[in-house]
Amino acid sequence: MVLLVEDNTPIRRLIEAVLGNAGYSVCAAPNGRAGLEAMENGADLVLVDLELPDINGFELIKQLRVGHERVPIVAFSSHTGRDVEARIAEAGFDGYIPKPIDPTDFVERVEGFLRAS
Repeated sequence: MVLLVEDNTPIRRLIEAVLGNAGYSVCAAPNGRAGLEAMENGADLVLVDLELPDINGFELIKQLRVGHERVPIVAFSSHTGRDVEARIAEAGFDGYIPKPIDPTDFVERVEGFLRAS
């Protein structure tokens, strides 16, 4: 199961559709608090938007990691650049997928993170 923590409804629905069409089960959470609650049921991969309304992704990853050290957590953001990628790596994310997405490339990247776990 892929846990998607994304507050933007159209993006959340797009990702759910893209991954669903590729055969993945997706649990979508509209904010960090809902993501933490959903994580209690476990996940094979977590995609986290860096800018959420209640908690930013850099803080959220710290809480998601507790008890789930082996689950890959991937930053999912429209922010780009070396400084952002450095912060993502320093925060402990397992990777980064930039927005906007190309559906085919997105599924391939998700599959790569799942294989690596």
